[in-house]
Amino acid sequence: MQKASTKRGRPPINIDWNQFDKLSSIPSITRPEITSFFHCSDDTLNRAVKKQYGKPLSKVLALKKSVHIKAAVWKTALVNGSVRAQIFLFKKYARWG
Repeated sequence: MQKASTKRGRPPINIDWNQFDKLSSIPSITRPEITSFFHCSDDTLNRAVKKQYGKPLSKVLALKKSVHIKAAVWKTALVNGSVRAQIFLFKKYARWG
């Protein structure tokens, strides 16, 4: 006679990764705000993000925020014509100066 498979513990949390991407791309959002949105703990979200992206939550959030900051600097330099931002971009990406 086979033993019935009974799973114990909490059911796995379902995270809408499209929502996570939208939330994490907001520059001012914090980890507690994201975990509150998904109704889970920081550890649970961190495990889910590691499973989905292969990186911890802190690295994923830093990467998404850095993309937003880069876009803002490019916009300031090219669209608004800020000379300081243009010099920064030249130094950073063209290894100038």
